[in-house]
Amino acid sequence: DGFYYGQQLKRVSSDVLTVKEGTFTTCDADSPHYHFAARELKMMVGKRIIARPVILYFGDVPVMALPYGIFPQQHGRTSGILIPTYGESSGQGRFLRDLGYYWAMSDYMDTRASVDFYERFGFLGRANFRYNKRYVLSGSADFDFNATTQGETQRRDYAFGATHQQIIDQYTRFSVAGRYVSNQSYYRDVGTVQDQLNQSVQSNATFSRNWEYWPWSLNVNANYTQNIRANTWSAALPAVSFTHKAGQLFPPPAAPRGIRGATAPKELYPPWYRNISYNYGVIYRNDMAMPRAPKVEGYRIRDFAPVYGTDSTTIFQKDGLVHSGGIGANARLLKYINLNPRLGISLISTRRALEFEARDSILYKHFQDGFFQRVSFDVGGSMNTKLYGYL
Repeated sequence: DGFYYGQQLKRVSSDVLTVKEGTFTTCDADSPHYHFAARELKMMVGKRIIARPVILYFGDVPVMALPYGIFPQQHGRTSGILIPTYGESSGQGRFLRDLGYYWAMSDYMDTRASVDFYERFGFLGRANFRYNKRYVLSGSADFDFNATTQGETQRRDYAFGATHQQIIDQYTRFSVAGRYVSNQSYYRDVGTVQDQLNQSVQSNATFSRNWEYWPWSLNVNANYTQNIRANTWSAALPAVSFTHKAGQLFPPPAAPRGIRGATAPKELYPPWYRNISYNYGVIYRNDMAMPRAPKVEGYRIRDFAPVYGTDSTTIFQKDGLVHSGGIGANARLLKYINLNPRLGISLISTRRALEFEARDSILYKHFQDGFFQRVSFDVGGSMNTKLYGYL
């Protein structure tokens, strides 16, 4: 809410007022901590306020002046000056936040730019651009810049981030998001509370595809995560999954082809094997990481304690292809007990295998290159029922 004051007000028409020696503020204190002052104001009720010249005061001290200013009053999206927030803290001194301008470029995009002033810290600039067209695409780009003074040291840090979502068609989607920070201490100094807790920068790109008359779905993902406090990173370049949706192993007969208007025959009492379902999928991952920790070179035979090397910049890499599938069923025993047996199988293929070699009371590990496979099975089941009663 805003508060307007003036020495002389004159009504020009039912919705237009002129004000002489007027002021405007969003501070509700009896003596406002800050306000905008203008020699002349023209108020179009419900639309906008035009003022000239405009001077920003902190208390009774002028700090900024403009030849004129336009303050929107209408509801909804509209371009105009952003009203700042004034405050004071023990660490940063007095500050003024979110002083800037919002530009509603069109129905599909807008831009916002603002500046924060800190008495003991410096200033921080922000710019954000957004676009959105329903059912087609959306995204944003933001840029933050800070110029700080810490003692006798002046710093210039910045951060950049962008996102984009694209609906190619009703079955295909693409999205990408990335962020870059110029300095490890950027989030600690000027980041939000959530940024200070996470202390990580993430980038991600995903492509997904479904088919209308085909029970398969494809998902391709590449991601990168960097912990700016520990200076470590991890990435998946890429992660690909190709999965078949669950279906009946023995589906009911379909309608005959080539006959117009034909329908599938109905089964009044479906056979028991209709309840058998299956699923299948293929996943490929190539994972890389640099944890900034000494590499484990082996284990002592006596107590199996790890033996570390001296290099902490080793990049760990592993990749593999996994075929996984399963068969399950839903059967009823004695009309009251539900049985759910299942059988799963997984085939893992990789290019590297871990081997150990005993030497000097230590099991040294090393990797052997080639083509290796491993098969695993999972057999299980569950049984449940329901009990009803009255209290």
